Amino acid sequence: MSILLILFLANLVAFGGASVTSQEQFTRLRESGSPELNYNFERAYLEARANANCPSNSKAFFFIRISEEGHVNSAKGHLVGLSADSRRLRLKWAAGLLKQMHFRPLMYGAKRSSVDMALTLVCTDGLARTPLSYP
Repeated sequence: MSILLILFLANLVAFGGASVTSQEQFTRLRESGSPELNYNFERAYLEARANANCPSNSKAFFFIRISEEGHVNSAKGHLVGLSADSRRLRLKWAAGLLKQMHFRPLMYGAKRSSVDMALTLVCTDGLARTPLSYP
């Protein structure tokens, strides 16, 4: 039974890419990040400056696929909270912004791996740190 479990987990890594936390992945963010974003390591979410596409205090949850080269291939978003207010985060705008990020590749030994990551995006009036600051 334990051999089947090991083989199953090995197949997930070999064919499906790895799943990592957003905190782990953002330590691999390349310096040429977007000036409109800031990763908050203390709260483990990505902050975007509030604007017409991203009203203050709106939130969305994204599933992001990062290629072996470190480029964001897909960003599928879901709104976290709905209210009677028609002002809410524009998912297509946010996905386009996320696809501009580039990461250093995740390495397993000498082999690069694609990465799946879950991420919360929060729109804020003011960014607490410099854009895409590192721990």
